[in-house]
Amino acid sequence: MKIEEVGMIDVDAGIVQVGDPCYWYGKGHDFTYEVGWKNYCNLLTGGQVHVIRHEKGHEGKAITVQSGYGDGSYPVYIVSSDAGLPLALVTLFACSLDELAATIKEAK
Repeated sequence: MKIEEVGMIDVDAGIVQVGDPCYWYGKGHDFTYEVGWKNYCNLLTGGQVHVIRHEKGHEGKAITVQSGYGDGSYPVYIVSSDAGLPLALVTLFACSLDELAATIKEAK
């Protein structure tokens, strides 16, 4: 396996979302600032992690997470197999790769 920094994400809302963009911007979805942002904010209810459900009620639309110290720029890494297959997406909000690796090792 290998890990590679692939870029940075800028955060101005204090949150980061992981999900398929077709559920927000695809055909039949109105995600304008005026309509979409208000609806989106109504989906977020307290806590640091938000599971955003599909309109029919099941999980999987997105996961939203508070971004460590709030607004800022955060590094994003891809963990890949030796064959180049993406295995994990990692965003570091408040620790280094070494600190993350030590925490994972301790959790085992």
